[in-house]
Amino acid sequence: MNALLENHRDPTMSTDRSSLLTFAFAVFLVLALAPTGEALAQPVPVTDIENAAGDSVQTVFEDGAFVAYGDSFNGTIPAEGEGTRMMWHPAKGALRAGDVDATEWNDANIGLYSMAFGSDPIASGPASTAMGRDTEASGDESTAMGSLSIASGEHSTAMGVSTTASGDESTAMGDGTEASGNSATAMGDGTEATAPQSTAMGFETTASGTDATAMGRRAEANGTHSTAMGDNTIAETDQSLSVGAYNDANTSPDNTLFVVGNGEDTISNPDDRSDALVLDRTGNLTISGSLTQNSDRRLKTQIRPLGASVLAPLDEIEPVRFQFKDERTHPSGEQIGLIAQEVQAQFPALVSEGASGHLSVSYSKFTAVLLKGLQEQQAQIQKQKEQIERLRGQQTQIAALQAEVDALKEGRSQTAGWGPAAGGLLGFLLLGGCIVAVRRWGTPHAASLLVLAGMGALLLGTAPASAQTVTIQNGASVSVENGSVFDLGTNTVLVEEESSGARLTGGTGVVTATRTVNAPSSVDVAGLGAVITSSQDLGQTTIVRGHAVQTDNNNESIARYYDIQPGQNNSGLDATLEFTYVDAELNGLSESSLVLFRSEDGGSTYTTAGYDSRDASANTVTLGGIDSFSRWTLGDESQPLPVELAGFEVTRSDDSVLLQWATISEQQNAGFEVQRRRAHAPNGSWKEIGFVESAAAGGTTTGSESYRFADTDLPFEADSLTYRLRQVDMDGSATLSDPIVVAVNAPETLVLHGAAPNPVRGQATLRYEVPEQASVRIDLFDVLGRRVTTLVNRKEVAGRQKTTFDASRLSSGTYFVRLQSAGTVRTEQITVVR
Repeated sequence: MNALLENHRDPTMSTDRSSLLTFAFAVFLVLALAPTGEALAQPVPVTDIENAAGDSVQTVFEDGAFVAYGDSFNGTIPAEGEGTRMMWHPAKGALRAGDVDATEWNDANIGLYSMAFGSDPIASGPASTAMGRDTEASGDESTAMGSLSIASGEHSTAMGVSTTASGDESTAMGDGTEASGNSATAMGDGTEATAPQSTAMGFETTASGTDATAMGRRAEANGTHSTAMGDNTIAETDQSLSVGAYNDANTSPDNTLFVVGNGEDTISNPDDRSDALVLDRTGNLTISGSLTQNSDRRLKTQIRPLGASVLAPLDEIEPVRFQFKDERTHPSGEQIGLIAQEVQAQFPALVSEGASGHLSVSYSKFTAVLLKGLQEQQAQIQKQKEQIERLRGQQTQIAALQAEVDALKEGRSQTAGWGPAAGGLLGFLLLGGCIVAVRRWGTPHAASLLVLAGMGALLLGTAPASAQTVTIQNGASVSVENGSVFDLGTNTVLVEEESSGARLTGGTGVVTATRTVNAPSSVDVAGLGAVITSSQDLGQTTIVRGHAVQTDNNNESIARYYDIQPGQNNSGLDATLEFTYVDAELNGLSESSLVLFRSEDGGSTYTTAGYDSRDASANTVTLGGIDSFSRWTLGDESQPLPVELAGFEVTRSDDSVLLQWATISEQQNAGFEVQRRRAHAPNGSWKEIGFVESAAAGGTTTGSESYRFADTDLPFEADSLTYRLRQVDMDGSATLSDPIVVAVNAPETLVLHGAAPNPVRGQATLRYEVPEQASVRIDLFDVLGRRVTTLVNRKEVAGRQKTTFDASRLSSGTYFVRLQSAGTVRTEQITVVR
């Protein structure tokens, strides 16, 4: 053995360090497993080398293997100084293999139970390991590997190039890293973890704060329990987090809790630090840009208006100034905001409760409420502007009427065409501040009320008790307002001078009269303009004339309607109604298109009644064959008032969608065009998918009709579809229904529909269905089971999906498409042809 040691510089010996390390490690395993002091029984002959006492110190086997023995803590080092050797030091249980230039493997540099392999490695710490070139493991149970690495702390590890692990239980890995803090970790290139339990990773990062972490490029985590991640980020404040690049806040100890840097380092702007987001410890959040939130209609369902007026609820919420009780966790100083309990009482959806039981207000959602309030205020302002304009006009009329009143007071009433009545009395009355009315007693106008001129509001509850006529002339206009009912009673007749356009009108008020109407023949009850003919006795009948425009299905009537209420008999009348109007009430409608509409529910809904004749010069529309009376008005036959579409339903059924609708009545209806588009697609993407002709003879009926249409050709990948009806008239005009959205149900199982076309020559489309959101992989295999390509490898949402691939580069033959998701596999065969 000594001879071997003396020949450690023999040039014939191998100097391949990797082979030497491998051999040394094998020897170490043999030594560690072999019992001390005696040879093991071997199945082949061996040669023993014994000491002076006759004990075996080495056994060489016939196949070249050997075992070296020794006594711990007994004996001297086999060799010291420079040289290339493999050395077993039994006294210290230490192993060396490689070469040294000086004293690296002298006894003083060999720790108990240590190992050193390589070039000039030093393992001086107990149970230490040094491997590589110029590595040093001096700490107890330390490890140094690589090149120029030093592990001096207890239980430390240094690996790589020029790494240093000087802290106890520290780890340094990479190139030029340093872990000097106890339990610190430095990994990467030029990183430093100098504080206890600190971590530095990446390129030239520094973690100098206790329990701090720095990751990325030149990031610094100097605060206790701080974290810096990204490019040149700095976390200087304790318990803070900095991410991004070149942050500005938190570069010195401040109140920052979280910062996202968005700075940069360029030639024009070196070390330019700025922040995209800063969150401080009191909860204040500052961002450099704008705050956005997903609000795409395609992401939403059950969309509906906010509802009734929000102005009154907003009035119950008082903005306040306040201070938080705990300014450690909340902003300090005076604040401005709302009280969550007050907001919750008016708008519960804007308030949430945290785990602590405290309430929070969603100020971002509050914006929608405020916008609704602004819209309501704007509507009120517009209405007030219109009222002001009307008042200004009325003021002008009042001034003119006042001049007329003054003239009448001076005895110049002859301009009205009257002369003094013998024994009569002439009286004046100013109604509503605007209308000049004259009451005359005596012949020839016994007990009459005449409106001479002007316009304004008539607020009387009933006609004068003794009046037999109420005459409006000289272009005067009397408006019954404020919900008043101007009751003509059972005797008084209304006379409106047609030639001058004089008329009784109204906004929210009505004029009414009651008469006994038996077998009427062209009877205009009380002169209200509803002329009735019937062979039947209607009995005590009340006629109500109103002037509010009737609306239904977004269409409007003229500004007149009649409520005809027979008290004795209202069925089997076979009556004729001549509906009278004036031009000022047409509301923009054409006289040549007027037809009668009737309502059985007080004006909520209307149906088309039609007409028999029109007389534009006499301003009448006539209809016969009326079985009963109710509310009546006139509208445009091309824009019917009634909700002709009584119901429209769309339901999903298996692989089709069923549309069902019904009409109450139809007027010149050619039919219904059924239109479809994918939900939330642009308006121009509507597609006609069918046409259903009107079931009514000639397209006109006063009865109800029912329709249905099945859409069996659904777009494969659509998750929801929108349908609407385009009702087409005989003249080609059309009206659209409101659209209805129907969801296409997600499949219950994983389905692979295969390729289309198949066989395929060029592009092909694969369709498949996923029952729930999951990762999906689709591969293409040849007949030998070899994967040709991966077509899909991503996470898919539940629903129908498709993908395309190019088969033009594939050889002709048979291939297999394999779909795999959530443990389920589906396979389909395709054929490629050339």
